[in-house]
Amino acid sequence: MIFPRVKEEIFRNLVAELHVSGPQLRLLRQTIMEQKFVRHYRRMLPALLETLQFRSDNRFQPLIEALAVIQRHLGSHQRYFPETVPVEGVITPAWRQKVFEEVEGEYRVNRRYYELCVLEKLQRALKCKEVWVEGSYAFRNPSEDMPGDRNDEQRRILHYQELGKPLDAQAFVRSLKERLSTALAQFNCVLPRLGHLRIFHPNKNEERGLWALAKLEAQAEPRSLGLIKEAIGKRYGILDLLDVFVEVDRIVDITRFFTHSGTKEVRSRDELRRLLMLDLFAEGTNAGIRRVANANNQCSYDELLYVRKTYFSPEALRNANGAVVNKLLALRNPRLWGEGASSCASDATKFESWKQNPMVEWRSRYKGYGVMVYWHVETNAVCIYSQLKSFSSSEIAAMIEGLIRHDTEMRVEKNFVDSHGQSEVAFAFCHLLGSVRLMPRLKRIKYERLYLPEKGIAADYPNLAGIFARAIRRDLIEQQYDEMVKAAVAIKRGTATAEAILI
Repeated sequence: MIFPRVKEEIFRNLVAELHVSGPQLRLLRQTIMEQKFVRHYRRMLPALLETLQFRSDNRFQPLIEALAVIQRHLGSHQRYFPETVPVEGVITPAWRQKVFEEVEGEYRVNRRYYELCVLEKLQRALKCKEVWVEGSYAFRNPSEDMPGDRNDEQRRILHYQELGKPLDAQAFVRSLKERLSTALAQFNCVLPRLGHLRIFHPNKNEERGLWALAKLEAQAEPRSLGLIKEAIGKRYGILDLLDVFVEVDRIVDITRFFTHSGTKEVRSRDELRRLLMLDLFAEGTNAGIRRVANANNQCSYDELLYVRKTYFSPEALRNANGAVVNKLLALRNPRLWGEGASSCASDATKFESWKQNPMVEWRSRYKGYGVMVYWHVETNAVCIYSQLKSFSSSEIAAMIEGLIRHDTEMRVEKNFVDSHGQSEVAFAFCHLLGSVRLMPRLKRIKYERLYLPEKGIAADYPNLAGIFARAIRRDLIEQQYDEMVKAAVAIKRGTATAEAILI
């Protein structure tokens, strides 16, 4: 809306002004933050530090010491700290100019700006659990998420046997290097013969190369597919969704999973089946039980509301969904669908919801309130798992949870995700947890880099020149191998969530 009405020269001037006045804008923002902090937010700091006990066992220990210094001087009205305060690992370069003030030839630490800097650092440390809070669940000690038998050598052997991995970290790294070397050698040989993929160098003076991937042309729809659709339309016509619900219950008997939350059932199962079908239809279509009640003369709104409150539960819905999926997989013709399903795709979808809902969050990407649901869908037809997640939580953790907890008989060998559902850690856990191959759709694929099995062997792959990032850190993998195996076992057994492990 703005660009057609504003000249390009004005935009260029704004960009040039930002490059020149960028540091001044940052200092102005920090000044405004300090004013708001002193006038309002700082009065909550004493109660916060007296109530919460922050702990850390790693490089963030100076931050804990800084919080102790701040707490000792909360009742003081001095502008500067009278003692030496922790600086390394606490004050970032962006805050250094504001925190240190020159007074009579020496630099003193401004208390207000120092407190702001420490709180900003504390916020980031709490999100990644580098700092934890005693007695808290969301910000608990990350060691509580790991298996409790980490020091038991016999349990350690069982962990490796459960995952089918060698006890020796060096043997594990050697197998990875052999796979990587074989894949790079094969890719180096076939790359010149690939017409849809090449490496180009936008700047001839630089060795860095970029991937060039041709766009796939849309294929024409097979004639047989149109004939199949026409035959299905003539035989079945338009089906009522409620009839589909009833037919599914006749074949699978999904209503058996919905039991009373109490100890006594007054209605018969035949009468409950009709109410459960209407409730499932109302919830599944988002029509609501009031509309469904108004559309029929047999079941009242109060009856439908009572059944939904006393018979519906997440466990019942998951069990019913698993039974339906297993029956669909069993009824499929192997000549058309193949021997067993082996791949699925997972992604998140945002749903709008009322602001009063405690699960609702604001998402700047979607410009509105709502909730996020992460789906695992097989062959674009059957949902094998769904879960509610927050906007800020990791999609990688949701992807791993769905692969482990889908509770169906489907054998997942490949999982397709987008750029948000993949990372190096995601590839590592998929490799440790079993035979699941992570197949990401990379948005910025032309900037991707390949790893080398060892340093100094890039010349062995001349066709792949310019697209190597670095060699794999063998020492780092060996150091973290045991912890990764324990974390994978904890995720597989359900003793720890993937979200906690990844953090």
